[in-house]
Amino acid sequence: MRDILKILLVDDSKVFWMYLRKVLEESDVKAEITGALNMTSGISLIKNKPFDCIILDYMLPDGNGYLILQEMRASGIKTPVIVLTGHGDEQVAVSMMKAGANDYIPKSQISPGRLSQSIRRVINSYMMEEHLKQVEKELKESKEFFESIVKTAKALIVGLDLKGFVSLFNYHCEKVTGWKKKDAIGKEWIPNFIPAKHRQQAEEIFKKIIDGNEGFAYESPILTIEGKERIIDWNYSILHDSSGNPSLFLGIGVDVTDRKMMEEESRKAEEALREAHAQIKQLLA
Repeated sequence: MRDILKILLVDDSKVFWMYLRKVLEESDVKAEITGALNMTSGISLIKNKPFDCIILDYMLPDGNGYLILQEMRASGIKTPVIVLTGHGDEQVAVSMMKAGANDYIPKSQISPGRLSQSIRRVINSYMMEEHLKQVEKELKESKEFFESIVKTAKALIVGLDLKGFVSLFNYHCEKVTGWKKKDAIGKEWIPNFIPAKHRQQAEEIFKKIIDGNEGFAYESPILTIEGKERIIDWNYSILHDSSGNPSLFLGIGVDVTDRKMMEEESRKAEEALREAHAQIKQLLA
């Protein structure tokens, strides 16, 4: 909350303006007060100038506070509003609160303490709500960005919960393994996707990373839905929640099966070439 607040007072009595200024001067709230004597000027000021808080009388010469509040909220103006009511106007206060007011004070109960408490409460509440909305927006955007990467990446992206069950399985995983995402999600990763002779090593790696070891690269095979092996060059890491606790085992991998086969074929060809060269040398000796 800023040091000097900008407050709009909509009330048809200049005498009351002076009284409210005096009350605020005696409180712990420092404020710059702008006044409006009627509904028309009040709405104009609200739409054209920024305020931290609006103090609104219900009865006005050319309308009432309810109409101002309706106009504000319909226009998307969320500035906190404190409604001033007369004696016996509890029903008015209830209808104003339902229309979007943040607090109300009977004029007969206005005091430096009561007014400053209400102003601080409605402004702090408003700021907190706006902050939470911004955080939610950023989280949604980051989640959408992450989901977009997961969906379009030309790499296998697998997420496991802390018990080793699949919770994330992208399109490229489907393409390489033949598994559908809906069938893979919820399956235990190691027994279903790792060849038997590599499972113990996979379990050891999983445990090390869950226990806090840094992520690292590792080349290992996985099983397709048909039981065939594909060699994947993996990078493993652990993601943490907002409290810093491990929440997701993340594996990002590239299918290197074809490259490995080409390397093996090249190795065999070079070996055959060397053998042939050796045989020729023997024949010519």
